Amino acid sequence: MNEITRFESKIKPEHLENASGESLAIAGYVEKDWENALTLHDALTKYLEVTKDCIFAAWCSPYDWIFLLEAFKKTGIKNPFGHRSIDLFTVAHEKLKNKEDITGLGLSSLCTYFGIPKEPIPHRAINGAQSAFDIYKKLRELQ
Repeated sequence: MNEITRFESKIKPEHLENASGESLAIAGYVEKDWENALTLHDALTKYLEVTKDCIFAAWCSPYDWIFLLEAFKKTGIKNPFGHRSIDLFTVAHEKLKNKEDITGLGLSSLCTYFGIPKEPIPHRAINGAQSAFDIYKKLRELQ
């Protein structure tokens, strides 16, 4: 299984005054780095071009799914995914639940278990997506 394409974009914050300092630090927000950020509508439109004919998959997909559903609602863009998604945490749980040498089923724990570099900080969605994809490939190799 190989990566076909990659899309990453910063999205212009609409209400930065409501953001917590902690959230901004986790995201590594620095105003100058967001100068070329896309609007939510433009970013979602480009994302849908890249994910045409795909199934939505994510680590702990309900969290990301809710974010995506809100983006569809806010922008008025039709959700092409329907209600289907793959939750990679559930796949990991099913494949690894009887392994005694696993310390946990979190993304970081499984990166360590499989020898995958941990997600760098500051957090970027593309880094988490890459880690989840790398873990998914390892899970597919298991019997």
